[in-house]
Amino acid sequence: MMRWFSKIPLRFRSLFRKSHVEQELSDELRFHLENLVEEKVGKGMTRVDARCAALRELGGVDQIKEECRDMRQVNYLENLAQDLRFGLRTLTKNASLAAVVVLSLGLGIGANTTIFSFVSALLFRPPAVKDSAELLELWNHNPQASGIEAYEPLAYPDYVHYRDHNEVFSNLAGFDGEMQPTSWRRSGEGQLIQGQLVSGNFFATLGVKPTVGRTFLPEEDAIPPQHNAVILSHRFWHECFNSDPSALGTALTLNGQRFTVVGVAPADFTGVVIGNMPDFWAPLATAPLFTHDNAYLTSSEAFWLFGLGRLKSGVTGSQVQANLGVLSRALREAHPENHARLEAATFTVNLVPKPFRMYVAAFMGLLMVVVGMVLLIACANAAKWLSGRRWEPVAGG
Repeated sequence: MMRWFSKIPLRFRSLFRKSHVEQELSDELRFHLENLVEEKVGKGMTRVDARCAALRELGGVDQIKEECRDMRQVNYLENLAQDLRFGLRTLTKNASLAAVVVLSLGLGIGANTTIFSFVSALLFRPPAVKDSAELLELWNHNPQASGIEAYEPLAYPDYVHYRDHNEVFSNLAGFDGEMQPTSWRRSGEGQLIQGQLVSGNFFATLGVKPTVGRTFLPEEDAIPPQHNAVILSHRFWHECFNSDPSALGTALTLNGQRFTVVGVAPADFTGVVIGNMPDFWAPLATAPLFTHDNAYLTSSEAFWLFGLGRLKSGVTGSQVQANLGVLSRALREAHPENHARLEAATFTVNLVPKPFRMYVAAFMGLLMVVVGMVLLIACANAAKWLSGRRWEPVAGG
């Protein structure tokens, strides 16, 4: 390693002071050659024979120079520079060719970059919330089924059972993965907006603090709620209320019911599922006002809630599975008609819920292959154009 570092100055000189280094190399080889000639002349050889013998012994000056250049390990950079100069000269001689090459490569690289950004957001990026590594998704899992059919959201009674009896989560929230289309009466006119139903502790579990106002109080998520409350998205607050703090306490008429604005979410928070852009959040206890179905809060057969828990400090994965296993066994005993094959399953939180990731991953993988082929075709066509031969398009190019 030290020998490699010691050669760095020589490599820099070979790159940026090439003529000087080459002259030094020629002088050094000439010095060695003359010494060898003088040595042989001293042994009785004629100067002409001595020079020929010295050259044979050295192996040829040009070969030695090439070996020295290889040892500096800068040839590949010189070759790259030569290729770039050749490419630039070719492009400057033909502006239309340059435009086609740049456009072709730009489209190929742009498509790959765009798709990779989508893949990163969908499969690898956690929600923009506090300490997302401490969050776990909670689902019902049927080990006898496969694919997405093996997973069910929680029924509301399931959620309450896990929330009130678990020993591994400091907070366990629930939320509806579907948006609720809602009629909003504004100045006597109706318009359709999107709302999301969440548990009262949803924002506390995520560690999300409102820009203005507060989050839900326990009595606002009690059944029945003492009064109807909503938290607005920052976008909705900005577009419809001009970011006016006096919007707090404003009464909104949603689906014909009066709701009071109690807070505004931060600008960078839109939820924990990609693609969801709610205008407001309302407590789970108000679900019948949006779904028009009281069974959502009472039926053990209505599987509609995504569970989201924040782990207590020091809790291990085995402790989580053991504790939730006991609780899921109690649910199977209490509701054998619809929970007989269900058990608790947890996953790290991602913008795409775990049961859907396999399908998203397969689709995105196929898309990456397609755009990768587009880039290869673009590169192949660009190489043909720059080769100076008559252009014959690559298939698909």
